[in-house]
Amino acid sequence: MSNKIDKFFVYGSLRPDIKAPWSKYVYENSKFNIKSYFSCLPYSKLFFNKNIKFAVTIYDKELYTSEDKTMGYILESDNVDETLSVFDYIEEYPQMYDRIIIKCYNEEKHEIEDAYFYTMNKSQYKNEDLVDIGVNDFKKFSSECNENYSVPNDNLTTK
Repeated sequence: MSNKIDKFFVYGSLRPDIKAPWSKYVYENSKFNIKSYFSCLPYSKLFFNKNIKFAVTIYDKELYTSEDKTMGYILESDNVDETLSVFDYIEEYPQMYDRIIIKCYNEEKHEIEDAYFYTMNKSQYKNEDLVDIGVNDFKKFSSECNENYSVPNDNLTTK
């Protein structure tokens, strides 16, 4: 039995229900064959980073409790290496984001699962840049902001 992680927890512009420039390429491409499950990440909080002008989730078991959570999706991919490559590109890993393995809760399967998670690289923000936005769901936040969020890379299909 393989211990390879084949899941990703996504909460922002990588979510399947957010219309980002790469969504069609990723979610309608048989090369990835991605399944998505509504989920949450405990020990985390969603903020607006006023310096870089988009929402970020900070995951920290020392700062937050299991009741502090960010809503999102667990994505399961048949092609993990290619998915990692594309997501690394989108999330500007390792310059902007770090990729870590976390435990998140699959709301549909009612189980805890290991998944890759992109968390803002600590060199990219100061605590005073983070504004508590009062919601734990990027979709609700982006709807309230008319989905005006920063999209770092929009030329995925030409990569």
